[in-house]
Amino acid sequence: MANMFIDPLNNLTSYKNLLKDIENHKTPISTHGIIDEGIGHMTYALNQNTNRQILIITHNENRARKIYEDLKSFHGEKVEIFPSREMFFYKIDAISSERLNQRLRAISRLLQQEDIILVSSIEGLLFRLMEPELFKEHSITINLDSIIDLEELGDSLV
Repeated sequence: MANMFIDPLNNLTSYKNLLKDIENHKTPISTHGIIDEGIGHMTYALNQNTNRQILIITHNENRARKIYEDLKSFHGEKVEIFPSREMFFYKIDAISSERLNQRLRAISRLLQQEDIILVSSIEGLLFRLMEPELFKEHSITINLDSIIDLEELGDSLV
């Protein structure tokens, strides 16, 4: 099926070479010189052609947010942002949990092997995370239709 976003890239030699390097597991692979407006387009095409997870690392949080918003217009729910952790030494109780929720959602989707596009700043990746096996072992999935024994849930949270 024709895709007006991907087809023009599929005809470029440099893009074909990039896809070939990905298929041949040449690592690390980096691209540079892509104009800001083209990052979302290129990443969307790569994700569609390879069905793989993609990590975009940029130099600051504002640029990561801009790339994330651009990618959301192409790819909607298949895009996550991995924000840096906020460091406050005061008003601990007033800190929003939005950043933590975004980080946890991204980690969870990566561990479930979803072919998402993850956007982060360098700062967002600096903090050490727990081992994936430990994260999986201590994760609890609750769905809207789940029947939960509160005593068991309480015991598992302690």
